[in-house]
Amino acid sequence: MITLAMRSILNYHSGKRGVYFPAERGGLVMAQRSLTLHYYNMRGNSHISSPDPNLTSVATGFLETLLIPNRGKGEFMDIATRFEKMAMRGTITIRTGPNNMPDIFFIQNNEEFPLHMSASSIKDLAPFLLYLKHVAKRSDVVILEEPETCLHPTNQMLLARLLAQLINRGMNIIVTTHGPFFLEQLSNCVVAGENRKGKPGPISAEEQLKKDNVAAYNFVSSKNGYKIEQLEVDDEGIPQYEFTKVYDNLYNELLELERD
Repeated sequence: MITLAMRSILNYHSGKRGVYFPAERGGLVMAQRSLTLHYYNMRGNSHISSPDPNLTSVATGFLETLLIPNRGKGEFMDIATRFEKMAMRGTITIRTGPNNMPDIFFIQNNEEFPLHMSASSIKDLAPFLLYLKHVAKRSDVVILEEPETCLHPTNQMLLARLLAQLINRGMNIIVTTHGPFFLEQLSNCVVAGENRKGKPGPISAEEQLKKDNVAAYNFVSSKNGYKIEQLEVDDEGIPQYEFTKVYDNLYNELLELERD
């Protein structure tokens, strides 16, 4: 697994707001109604009884972000809306339904779909996009687990470029990933930032990253758990040898099959 820290995560302890999007966010979104009832019960805001799903503090923190009490225009509305148009060809919206319960919908071609009837990629991206559109601040520290989950490789690349734009606008982002396409696109953003120096090209100036604003770490399995090793990010981008080893193994396997 590769972990990327972009911009100054060392400032996390200095009063910045941390926002965590867990890997299981898609499942939490699907169970939104019952979990939200439980969330309100925990905060003493509802007399409606609901089963206790034994929520962790991570889950309740995520729900608090998902509920989005202030649905104004966030600092990254333009970036999120542009990504929706390019990658999703639609838009995510949230409304207050019966009992003041938030309902999330996906709108495409003037048709409205409840989130549970939408694609898994929509469910997974919805909380992050709603956060960007309505509550995100430039100084936030965002922890985003496995953002490439459920995404077509093309949309993984678009999401990597979206994160690069957020970083250049001042957001602090920590990402964990197992996605080679996602990682390679971020790497290309670093290469562009070091070589293009803001000049036009296949990667726009607002998507170009400086290597000094990116740190990468590899979690290597060991008998005592995992060892964390820092990867050197340079003019050639982010090292990807953990993934290239898999490509090499597949290619060697194919050569062996063709010889037989």
